[in-house]
Amino acid sequence: MIISHLKGGLGNQMFQYALGRKLAITNGTRLSLDISSYQVSAHRYRLDHYNIAADIVPISKPKKADQSVPKSFVGRALRRVERKIVSSLPNGKKVVTERHYNFDPEILCLRDGARLDGYWQSERYFADIADVIRKELTIKHSFDPANQKMAQAIRGCESVSLHIRRGDYVTDPNCNKHHGTCPISYYQAAAREIASVVDNPCFFVFSDDLEWARHNLELTFPTTYVGINGSDKDYEDMRLMSLCRHHVIANSTFSWWGAWLCDNTDKVVIAPKKWFNNPDLNTDDVTPQSWWRI
Repeated sequence: MIISHLKGGLGNQMFQYALGRKLAITNGTRLSLDISSYQVSAHRYRLDHYNIAADIVPISKPKKADQSVPKSFVGRALRRVERKIVSSLPNGKKVVTERHYNFDPEILCLRDGARLDGYWQSERYFADIADVIRKELTIKHSFDPANQKMAQAIRGCESVSLHIRRGDYVTDPNCNKHHGTCPISYYQAAAREIASVVDNPCFFVFSDDLEWARHNLELTFPTTYVGINGSDKDYEDMRLMSLCRHHVIANSTFSWWGAWLCDNTDKVVIAPKKWFNNPDLNTDDVTPQSWWRI
């Protein structure tokens, strides 16, 4: 069994799943997902909406999850679960922690029994099983009427998804310090780049702060602001993004996957050169070589 510890939002979960699935296939074993972090996380486990091939690691929960349970108790409970999982691994193997941000080829040599703890944000971990990952990261259910109508509009033109990530990138000081946000000038330059190679582009804007986008983006091309799905249905927004023919992504794994899951072989994908505020982090492997970075 390969165990992948999930953390973060939907895009992060997909990267963690993809590497775990790759190692499970390589070793002829099953993938299990440890979702214990979502007991105390602002994010939610989202892969239950997808046709994934994985089990869930059973976790212990406090008897009563209410405000009377101290956070320190929850933390101790999760650490006990962690120790139980680690001690059950074959041959006494320990958790394999991500050593650095860029692609680490030694990770692909791991054998059955490994437990993964990292973000693993590179296509190079699973590029050779891309068809498998794309098939499994499809949503189980069909569109509701509103999303079906939007999907038809996207399919009916030279559609370009444009994702503006704000949310905790703006409101959380630590997150803002680490990630930062892409400036409006990036999106406007990216739109011009798309228009230089795509005839009659129509932009579909996705954002966790759509009103801000409406008041600040100011594109000179046909633009639709997609606001039919709230944060509880972010996976529906990603599915709509993947239907667009071309993509302008943020420094965000969410729009990374919206672009990667698109099956248009002629797609143009533009990504920001500056992925993190920290210039010392190597992000050369964060995007496929065919994507443009500006």
